[in-house]
Amino acid sequence: MKKKENFAPIFIFFLAFSLIILGLIRFNFFNNLFGAIGNIFSPVQEVTFQTFQSILNLNEEENLKNLKEENINLARQLVNQEKLEKENSALRDQFQTATIKSTTLIAAKIIGAPNFVPGVTEPSIFILDVGKSSGIRIHDAVILKDNLVGSITEVTEFRSKVNLITNATSSFTAKTLRTGAIGVVRGEAGREMSLQNIMQEADIKEKDIIVTKGGQELGGSGYPPDLTVGTIISVEKKPSALFQNANIVSDLNFSSLSTVFVIKSQ
Repeated sequence: MKKKENFAPIFIFFLAFSLIILGLIRFNFFNNLFGAIGNIFSPVQEVTFQTFQSILNLNEEENLKNLKEENINLARQLVNQEKLEKENSALRDQFQTATIKSTTLIAAKIIGAPNFVPGVTEPSIFILDVGKSSGIRIHDAVILKDNLVGSITEVTEFRSKVNLITNATSSFTAKTLRTGAIGVVRGEAGREMSLQNIMQEADIKEKDIIVTKGGQELGGSGYPPDLTVGTIISVEKKPSALFQNANIVSDLNFSSLSTVFVIKSQ
């Protein structure tokens, strides 16, 4: 009987507690309570979320920045590698084909072509990345393989200017490789030149190869003999004229050149 008396208060307590809980649920007490708590902690949650998002954004920006830098470095390495391959190829081709001694040749990069507009005009002047410090002098010949490119006309300590053989100011003596007929080459425009003052009786024709006759000075500056100038594309011969002329085109595409070689005078 004593155990039953002790159990009754406990039963009444849990029954009352259950009824209170059911009542609170019915009247949305807990929803309102959780809503109030949510309102209290909402600013804290918002600040925490924004802080977390800021950290994520900073990390993302840093990752993007690093990725861009890696792409830039990779592109730079590819460009440098391509330049090196082109330079090595040019050096290899030059020393394999040219008749000029390699000890007298100075490799030079073309770093400028004043007044050259791609698709509109052809280059007539080159600026090279070598000058007096490399032993370059005015009138030094500039070549690529066995082809004549032009002549040095101005020199600074680290730069030099080349007038191409197609430049209107260019003029030098040349001959046909087949018969040795002599004339004067004058620059015209683009890749073309004219071979003038050829004797009427001289044997010249289309597709004849024109080479330099040679015009070096005692110190070695000037054009060596037998450098290729170009090929005759047409002949102008009038019976009444004292001389016959020919039009020449260079075998080089000057607008595509990136490396040339200067024949260093002694």
